[in-house]
Amino acid sequence: MKKISLNDITEDAVLARDVRDAGGKLLYAKNTKLTDAQIDNLRGRHIKLVYIEGLDRPADLEYFDTQSLKTLEKEIEDGFKNAGDYEIIKETKRVVTRLILERAIKRGEILSKSQLRLIDNLRNLPPLPQLYLQLSKIAEDKKTTSHSIAAILKASPPITDAFLRLVNSSFFGFQNKVGSIESAVSMAGIKFSCDLALVLQLPRYFKGVDPTIDELIGKTWTHTIGAGIIGRVIEKQKKLKFRGEMFLPLTLHDIGKVLIAAYCPDDFLTVENHRLHEKTESYDTEIKLLGYNHCDAGKIIAEKWEMSPLSKSIIAKHHTPFEETRFREEVYLANCANFLSHSMYLSGPEPSIAVADDQCWEVLNIKLEDIEPILLEAEKIFEETLDIFCG
Repeated sequence: MKKISLNDITEDAVLARDVRDAGGKLLYAKNTKLTDAQIDNLRGRHIKLVYIEGLDRPADLEYFDTQSLKTLEKEIEDGFKNAGDYEIIKETKRVVTRLILERAIKRGEILSKSQLRLIDNLRNLPPLPQLYLQLSKIAEDKKTTSHSIAAILKASPPITDAFLRLVNSSFFGFQNKVGSIESAVSMAGIKFSCDLALVLQLPRYFKGVDPTIDELIGKTWTHTIGAGIIGRVIEKQKKLKFRGEMFLPLTLHDIGKVLIAAYCPDDFLTVENHRLHEKTESYDTEIKLLGYNHCDAGKIIAEKWEMSPLSKSIIAKHHTPFEETRFREEVYLANCANFLSHSMYLSGPEPSIAVADDQCWEVLNIKLEDIEPILLEAEKIFEETLDIFCG
């Protein structure tokens, strides 16, 4: 499915989700095949975007791995070999072949050529930073103290310095100045201290093949740090309670973009140039040009690095939060923070902003009057801490 503008919908498009008015009243149910009159009715009600079936993958199968396609097509062919030669049988075979292939692509059973290239290149993917692995290992021990964490952090003076600056910034908002790394860890908490150590390392962990790619990777990290800050502000101002610390997963949400840029730079530049020229956002452009998107790429590294279930869900579904059940509120927060970070141009102008899902505001209980306080606080923290995270 894909969310598209009513201006781009034609008659017979099939709704992938219910369409409701501003008051929550059902207008048209899922699976409705829209008529021109119904489309006009939606426009008259000032509904701008709807979800339509069958638009989440490129129609042209040339994007995908030829051998996998041929194998599946042969299986279908063999299944119909004794079905007869009637026209209705031929038509059934034609339609189900398409359906089966699209289903296999959607499930990831057939990968695009670009995705196969990324997977091949990721054979050289480094493990998680050693500092983070050390911290995570001892953090699992209930006997671990803030002094134990601080002792490991001290082995990396740049991280220690950045950590202290962060604890003394508006990111935490502590009233008294913190002078030692031991006190900083104690006040931040052991688990969050480990997460921060990783966030402080990752922007320096991936490098591209040339300055242009490095600059684009840097912009991606700037955006994700912004999303992490915005999510933290929303969580605090709305007094939300989540199952796990959210800052690390939020800053990892676009790590798939970083992977594509670092390991398949030509594909990344193809997407960037197209979306800048056509004024589209990256999620749809990646699917159109590469046959997969940065969420798919992110799932690969999430598995290789054995990230938490929460991080995996946010990385994979921050553009499609309605698909998540276990971490529903958390993924909706990622969807909202992604939208607001892009909206604020934290990493520069966007040719087209990925709009937050319609249910985002309701799920997070964000009201109209909440937007300005959230953005003002996020701007203050972002300005003060960006050079700490990405400098």
